[in-house]
Amino acid sequence: MAQHWDNSRQLTSVPPMKHFYPIAILNFVLTLITIIPAKAQCPAGSVSNTPGLYTNGETVCISATVTGDVTLNNGSKMVVVSGGKFTGNITARNGSEIIVKKGGEFSPNQANTFSATLTNDGTTQLGVSGISLTNGASVTNNGNLTWRAWNQSTSVTVTNSACGTMNFNSSINLNNSGSAIINNGKMNFLSDVTISSGTSVNNRGVLYVKGSFSTSGRIYNQYKMVMLGNTALNGDSVINLYQMVFKTGFNCDAKIRNEGLFWVGGSLTFNSSAALKMNNANAQLRIAGALMNNTPITSSGMLYVAGAAANNNTIQGISSSQKIQVNQTLNNASTNVQLNTSMTAYDTTNYFNTYANPDICPTTLPVELSPLQASYKNKAVQLSWYTVTEANTQAFFIEFSSNGVDFTAAGSVAAAGNSNSRVNYNYTHNTTAGGTLYYRVREVDADGRTTYSNITSVKIAGTVGIATSVYPNPFTEKINFTITLETSVPVTVALYDANGRMIQKVIKQGQAGCNQVSLNGLTALVPGIYLASITAGNQNVVQKLVK
Repeated sequence: MAQHWDNSRQLTSVPPMKHFYPIAILNFVLTLITIIPAKAQCPAGSVSNTPGLYTNGETVCISATVTGDVTLNNGSKMVVVSGGKFTGNITARNGSEIIVKKGGEFSPNQANTFSATLTNDGTTQLGVSGISLTNGASVTNNGNLTWRAWNQSTSVTVTNSACGTMNFNSSINLNNSGSAIINNGKMNFLSDVTISSGTSVNNRGVLYVKGSFSTSGRIYNQYKMVMLGNTALNGDSVINLYQMVFKTGFNCDAKIRNEGLFWVGGSLTFNSSAALKMNNANAQLRIAGALMNNTPITSSGMLYVAGAAANNNTIQGISSSQKIQVNQTLNNASTNVQLNTSMTAYDTTNYFNTYANPDICPTTLPVELSPLQASYKNKAVQLSWYTVTEANTQAFFIEFSSNGVDFTAAGSVAAAGNSNSRVNYNYTHNTTAGGTLYYRVREVDADGRTTYSNITSVKIAGTVGIATSVYPNPFTEKINFTITLETSVPVTVALYDANGRMIQKVIKQGQAGCNQVSLNGLTALVPGIYLASITAGNQNVVQKLVK
């Protein structure tokens, strides 16, 4: 209770003593209730950690590790709270709901007849041993969600929020009309992607496809998309408002509206069914290889072709005030074409416009991680990384894998907690395994939020004891090699293109321990697949690289 003093320092409002103590105690208790946070909160009336069948209106709360099977019928619910982990089989029928809170983990072994509405704020893995997405299924991710498998038999909607990270480890075929993938955060496709007719991808975040990319549906990119594998654009439309990068060339049958940077890393052929529209004077179609045009093109903006340009139809500007700029003379060009031989070939580092429409996560990430580095020495893998900033970080968990997909815990390192300066971290993993091992670091902050590092690989060889780490991959101007040797032997590093032609070679005397070798001046290389050969003594390691 508030107390007031007059100028003579006398208490001016004193309650009767018989009322003071009960009220004070009550206030004290209420204060304790307010300032002492409850532990994992299960919804009122829910059943805790019990496998079985749940029907309309019933809720099961997962606050511990549960491995038994759960069936959710229409109107029932599963809530996984902080500290809870579900790894059993689940059947989630249409109308059911699954909510994964921060600090909770939902990793069902089998997810058959999965028609639920899933909202993930924690960590989720779907398709560990199989999944079947059926009528009514929808997924919204605000945390970290990994699709280990994808099996879709009906229309589904998958949404990744601005604060979410979503990974697809296997091939995906979005093949039912009305299905949609909406990405506002970070989305990584580690294998092939097929977008069928009647389906769509709407991207307002950062989206990577490491496998092949084929679409007959609608692609609407409002921020950044990067396709590293083979590409096929067919059927419906592709709309780009900011940056789309295709590392390989392709034949195009789609209708493209480009108001940003549309960068093709090889040759591009516009077939007769294709179309190109650019209204933004700052928009650029950049082609690293040759252009073969077989359709009428009427656009403004810029057309930059590094290779030969064969125009079998017409390329013209919208009007005399909205000309299309070209960097080389085109045959059969029509009106309103302006030759600009000094045109800038834009890339993702120097291209900007006002059409970009990204979603920005309102929550500051707990940590900014450097790339993870790994090397092999004295029968152990040496891991190192650093942070630039940290906010309420709790720990780093080191995970390793023999196939790059299924990871196992190796150990942990305590985090600094809060820092605005560089903090270095190291971890040694003693292993007797052979071949190639893959490593990543998983950071967990005090609120249960998780951040993953990149995945790096280490080759653990035999008699000579050679291990290599290559960074970055994909590369742009430079490739760094960390070569760890158990004995002193000559080292040769050579880079080859996909046709076996040597691009660059470095020879040096390797010393026992860690050796650093770099290949520089690679900016002018055509985007595509390259091979790095690392030879030490009588041992050889070949690494696939992407530009």
